[in-house]
Amino acid sequence: LNDTGITTCSNATTNNLPCPVSDFPNQDAQSGRDATNNDDSDGHAGFSFTKISSTGANLSASATSWNCVKDNVTGLIWEVKTTDGGLHDKTNTYSWYEPDTTKNGGNAGNQNGGICKGSKCATNAYVAAVNVVGYCGYKDWRMPTIQELTSIVDFSRTGPTININYFPNTQSNIYWSSTPYTRGVNDFARGIYFNDGSSLIQKKDISVTYFNYYNMLVR
Repeated sequence: LNDTGITTCSNATTNNLPCPVSDFPNQDAQSGRDATNNDDSDGHAGFSFTKISSTGANLSASATSWNCVKDNVTGLIWEVKTTDGGLHDKTNTYSWYEPDTTKNGGNAGNQNGGICKGSKCATNAYVAAVNVVGYCGYKDWRMPTIQELTSIVDFSRTGPTININYFPNTQSNIYWSSTPYTRGVNDFARGIYFNDGSSLIQKKDISVTYFNYYNMLVR
């Protein structure tokens, strides 16, 4: 698993102190990959990423153009957003929609409620459109689970809480996961707020722009 990205410690009044801190032992930065694999050459602290070309080829960390990113820790490959106004543009938004009753938690959500280009503006339609294209050479793209989406959150950063050297066009906003929220209600889905890395639940069946969010696919 990935770690948090936090490499400093705190006491009762001050953050960002070098570790260890007397009387405040066993802090986040003192264990896990952030401490044991702290190499910034391919991602901050314990993160390790590889840039991927449009054809699926591995690129060097110094590459200035890439389409996808492989997380070398989890093995997942992530879509990277663009600024070209097309299918993968960073400004595209989508309503949460999953018609499969085995996956939607009892509520399919709202179909085509977002504002986007290149596909219908719902999460399942976007997945289908990306797979038709075969982005980065693959046709098995899907929505990430909430656990998978959390795995690329770098809590050492804010606005956005992600490594922008590998995910340069990530919005400091909410990204949908495929995970429905089912604790007593069925009209919510889980997402990550990439401004601060928090995990949220959001309405999935409200047909107004405010409740339509961003998408980042995984395989």
